[in-house]
Amino acid sequence: MLKTVLAALCVAAAVAAGPAAAQGASPTLAKIKAAKAINVAYSPDSAPFSSAAGNAAPQGYSIELCKRVVAQVARTLGEPELKINWIAGSVSERLQMVAGGRAELDCANTSQTQTRLAGVDFSNLIFVDGGGLLVKAGAADAYAGDRIKLTALALTSREPSRLALVVEDLSYEPYALALPRNDSAFRLEANKALTQAYMSGDIEQIYAQWLSPLGHPSTLLAMMFLLNSIPD
Repeated sequence: MLKTVLAALCVAAAVAAGPAAAQGASPTLAKIKAAKAINVAYSPDSAPFSSAAGNAAPQGYSIELCKRVVAQVARTLGEPELKINWIAGSVSERLQMVAGGRAELDCANTSQTQTRLAGVDFSNLIFVDGGGLLVKAGAADAYAGDRIKLTALALTSREPSRLALVVEDLSYEPYALALPRNDSAFRLEANKALTQAYMSGDIEQIYAQWLSPLGHPSTLLAMMFLLNSIPD
């Protein structure tokens, strides 16, 4: 009987200590716990990854993945009613928000680069794209950008048939969620949420909802999902 009681007390203590231990190891989680809110930077004009119209809540592929990260953080902290404060900004503004402590997470189409790693950390990859050129069919005028955004622009233009995407990739663009530096415990929570989305197949529904009109996932993207679905 005594052993049973002691075992039950140990389990209860471990469960109770879980969120506290996580907070202790992570200044970011401790900050979120104290505020009962998480500040999330996003792009208001980067559809289909992150966008918002007027006062509406942001939506998109990256936003859906970030909501799963927030849910994971809420579970870890024992805060089911964790509030999300959405903060719009350009890529440079969003990275500065995360680096300066104004935001704990960046949810958009931000590419992970060595230069940016000097100021912020990044989660596992959420998307892989390449830079490209959108040109008028048979003309010299061109618009440069990430291929997936160029495709979206072409599909929503007045005359899609007059536009063409140059076949060659001009750059490699690995998208990830920007996070505060030197907080591996917080990064782990973000990556747990992403891994679960990839393992469960939720990523297929998210892709279908936001990106299927732009074509099937590339072989490189499919491999990225597979590699990042390994839990151990």
